[in-house]
Amino acid sequence: DLALASPTAHLERYLEHMCSWVDELLEENSKFHYYLRSLDRQAKDNLRWASTNKRGAGDDDDPTAQSWKNNTPPTRLDSLLITKQIFEYANHIQHHSKASLSK
Repeated sequence: DLALASPTAHLERYLEHMCSWVDELLEENSKFHYYLRSLDRQAKDNLRWASTNKRGAGDDDDPTAQSWKNNTPPTRLDSLLITKQIFEYANHIQHHSKASLSK
C-alpha cells in the first residue's frame, strides 16, 4: 500500500502545481485581453475626436492627452514561461501515470 501512496502523492502534487500554473496563465491572458480592449477603446476615442473636429463642432482638446494611461503591453514572456512550466508538469504526470499503470 505504501508503494501506491508515493506515486499517488507525486501525481497529486504535480496536478496541484499544474492547476496553479493554469490559473496564472489565465490571469496573464486576461491582462493581455484587457490591454487589447484598452487599445481598441483608445483608437475609437481618437476617431470620435477626429470626426468631431473635422465638423468643427468639437472642442480643441487632444485625445492623446487623455491617453497617458498605462498603455504598455504586458510581457508575453511570462505567458510563454508559464506554458512551458505547464508542459513540464504534464510530462511529469504522464511519466508517473505510465509508471504506476505498468505495475
